[in-house]
Amino acid sequence: MVESGFLEASDRSTSIESCSAEIHLAGFSPDAPAWVKLWRELRHDFINHLQTILGYIQVGRGERSLEYLRHVAQQLQEAGSIMTLGILPVIAHLLLKGQELREQAIHLRVQVDRGWEPRPWQVEHKARRLASVASAAIESLLPTRDQSEEEPVLCLRFCGPEPILKAYWLDRDETMATITLSAILRE
Repeated sequence: MVESGFLEASDRSTSIESCSAEIHLAGFSPDAPAWVKLWRELRHDFINHLQTILGYIQVGRGERSLEYLRHVAQQLQEAGSIMTLGILPVIAHLLLKGQELREQAIHLRVQVDRGWEPRPWQVEHKARRLASVASAAIESLLPTRDQSEEEPVLCLRFCGPEPILKAYWLDRDETMATITLSAILRE
């Protein structure tokens, strides 16, 4: 493993779980309170989901509990799509950014197209720039939020093979910002 915390070809057999988070998050690592807060909120949400399902079962609404369970499973699968980005420091950065947005009642949805290629972004300075560009895209959209919308969804879509980031509010195509990322790769 190199000092930056990114795996080199010879390190591919080393599992991520066996390496410290500090190394993988390199200079991105937020302070521990942010991660503890995120963990507490995710745990709280999970327990609430279980209690809701149990409540439906206890009142004899088995079909409703199945419907709710399918809905939660779909949400988890959707939230897990961020992992296909393939750049651990950027994933960590966006998870925490998503938590910040949830505090403002905004849902962050990260989508990664099949053509997206994470390998060129494994160099630390490129990953940092990508995280910075994604954050700037999010921040640029916040003033355009529709205040009448109850649960707004801010979307980031990483496209490839020509690396492009699209940022927009769900169902509001006029807000779409398209950012060509290839210049970052040439830096």
